[in-house]
Amino acid sequence: MTQKTMGLTNELDDFISAINFLKLAEKFKKYVEDGFYTIDQVAGYIAKQYVQVYVKFDTAMTLEEVEAKRAAEEEARKKAEAEEAERLRLEEERKRLEEERKKAEAEAEKKRLEEEARKKAEEAAMATRNALIANAKQYLGLPYVWGGNSLTSGVDCSGYTKLIYAQYGVTLQRHSGHQAQQGTAVTMETIRPGDLVFYARNGVVYHVAIYIGNGQIIHAANETLGVCIQSVYVADIYCIKSFLP
Repeated sequence: MTQKTMGLTNELDDFISAINFLKLAEKFKKYVEDGFYTIDQVAGYIAKQYVQVYVKFDTAMTLEEVEAKRAAEEEARKKAEAEEAERLRLEEERKRLEEERKKAEAEAEKKRLEEEARKKAEEAAMATRNALIANAKQYLGLPYVWGGNSLTSGVDCSGYTKLIYAQYGVTLQRHSGHQAQQGTAVTMETIRPGDLVFYARNGVVYHVAIYIGNGQIIHAANETLGVCIQSVYVADIYCIKSFLP
């Protein structure tokens, strides 16, 4: 037998020599290949019936030590699992909070846009109402004419409101009593400039005026005053109606 090869035969002595060689060559590994034990880095084979395979521990351990090691490994495994479970829980919590944050931001943005749209609509509505009032004031001093329907020659109360509102896309009936049946009812607490105020005697509407704010109205009052500005409480208020946004 040389350093690089072992001419192994079926004689028992040669197998014993090979086994002794294996014991000395601890650096070589043993593994099974095609029913034989082969030695790494050395050309040669040994029939496996002549070799006993065993597991060698680096350090001898008692059963108590083995059990303690297993228990420690089990404890380490459980700890690792618990840590992983906690990591996953924290990750889910982080995702949940992130979703809630995004949802809250989206809701806040939605409310902001809605409020912005509401303010713009309110501003546009007030612009229309203010324009209507400014237009109505252009006819201050216009003669009062019973049944009048002209912003140049004269109007009565309902003719005046009908003609003014027509310029802003609102169609009113000709008689004040019929106009009082149109529109949306409001109160003195919610009245806005541009709303119509109706007056009545014994439950019968006989007059209408345009509210211009600050407790005042503009209307075709009578033949003496014509179109003028007076207090909203010039007579008994029957109802208030809104025709504009």
